[in-house]
Amino acid sequence: MNTELMVEMVVESVIAPERAELEHREKLLAHEEKWLSTVHTGTEGLYHATVDLLNCVRQRQYRVRSSHPERVSAQVTGTPQPERYRLRVIRLASAHTLASGHFGAGDVLRGGGTLELAIGGDKWSVPLDPAGVSLEGLAQLVGPATDGRIRASVVGGDTRQLLLSARRAGQNEQIVYQGTGLAGRQLAASLFEHIKPADARLSVNGLEVTLSQNDKGGVVPVNGVTLELNVADPNYEIVVEVSADHGRIVPLMIAFVDRCNRLLESVSPFTNKEIQEIEKLPPALVVRVEQSVRKGLSVRHNTGTATSCSLAELGVTTRKDGVLVCDAQRLQANLSNNPEVVIDYLADTGGPVESIHQFLGSLHSAGGGLALQVAQLQREMHKLAVARGSLKKRQAQLYDATVREYTNMENEVARSHQARESIRAMLASNRRGRSEGQQG
Repeated sequence: MNTELMVEMVVESVIAPERAELEHREKLLAHEEKWLSTVHTGTEGLYHATVDLLNCVRQRQYRVRSSHPERVSAQVTGTPQPERYRLRVIRLASAHTLASGHFGAGDVLRGGGTLELAIGGDKWSVPLDPAGVSLEGLAQLVGPATDGRIRASVVGGDTRQLLLSARRAGQNEQIVYQGTGLAGRQLAASLFEHIKPADARLSVNGLEVTLSQNDKGGVVPVNGVTLELNVADPNYEIVVEVSADHGRIVPLMIAFVDRCNRLLESVSPFTNKEIQEIEKLPPALVVRVEQSVRKGLSVRHNTGTATSCSLAELGVTTRKDGVLVCDAQRLQANLSNNPEVVIDYLADTGGPVESIHQFLGSLHSAGGGLALQVAQLQREMHKLAVARGSLKKRQAQLYDATVREYTNMENEVARSHQARESIRAMLASNRRGRSEGQQG
């Protein structure tokens, strides 16, 4: 057996027990990392599912439908009362519009001055160049000078007119004007009312109301719903229907149940007592997650409607093998028959969804069990890495020391062998001398 092999065998006999201990620790930490990753992924997915479901049931959703959206369109902009509204648009709102007299294509207003404009309490002054200003040039000045409250344009061919229109419709958006200077007075004298300002008039369930505008910027005649009037016809009835929108609750409940099943299925192997005994690492956190989720699912609560409710009654049941099942048709039927009971139960702070939501939130918080477990695992992994580095260093040092020891031993053996050979040579030489003396 050569020296190198003997050294390796000696070093291995010393290092092997410590290496085996580190490998065992590594196996335990790998097991812990696996179930910790499983718990993190599963609880995070379920947490987001609870957030989506709670947001849906707490932020009551509504939908509105117009029988003729091309005439009157509608959208939910608040919290409406589910109801059917019958509308007749008597008149559309109109914006106040002024028109000037006819000017030739090359005509300019000379002499300077200003065009003074006002709407309500807001007043503006548009300066006119004394050298002359065309209708097109004046139209470009009006918008910026009035902060966009008055729009200006030029229409016509060989003869042209200046149009000044209030940006917003309504009776209160009337344009008041006067001119100063030669050009300003000439222009003001030519202006006349082209379209009178008017509020929209419509009938809502037989009651006549007015709107300052035709679009969503106006006063809302239907609580929580904004109308946009497009066509006026007092003989044409439009039906606008507002109803609660429960359409998202069923798919979100299905997603919630699916996430519960994924989490419970993924952690179930870690709650098996035999596996815990074999690994010598009972994952108490996993057991607590499973127990807390199942406890939350079994919550039966009295809602704000004073009606007791449970997930099982809504259509979410547990099979014998522990798997949750969501009966979408039964849940939809409950939403149709008793929407307030279902929504209050799911949205309630003492309900099952909120119970699981709070547990998972605390679990993922900075001081929660999951965060503490991750920090502990990171510390143990660091200790293991340090121990492995120390073991590797000791192994190298032990190898070098053993090599030196074996080298010294070999040198000592060589010296002993050389001494024996020298003694043997001396003895042999003495024997030859005595033999030669006897012969002489």
